[in-house]
Amino acid sequence: MSMNIKIKAVAKAKIISTGEEFDDIHYLSVYQTPTKVTERIMRAENRLLEYEEYVTSISVDEVEPVFAEDDIFQEKGAVGYRVVNNGKDHLTELHTKIAHYSNKGYEIIFEAM
Repeated sequence: MSMNIKIKAVAKAKIISTGEEFDDIHYLSVYQTPTKVTERIMRAENRLLEYEEYVTSISVDEVEPVFAEDDIFQEKGAVGYRVVNNGKDHLTELHTKIAHYSNKGYEIIFEAM
């Protein structure tokens, strides 16, 4: 069976009216990882850095056309081009979410599932 990495933010929470305590869990969006990569990440001293290195290793800059706002069917040709890198964008979003949850007292946990 294949194992993938999961990253979650966990905090203890309490319902004020009942006093009931529970774990507030938020799973962060991650790339699917091969089992060998998942194992390497879980063995790493810095799991986030290891995950970043994997994402960076499989990500490439791509040039995509940009079309005018009124050209919804892309019939008039490109008005320009831009460079995109989905891996870099993913890591930027991941860092933003980790910072958001960490600042609110959540613990960031890596799991192999």
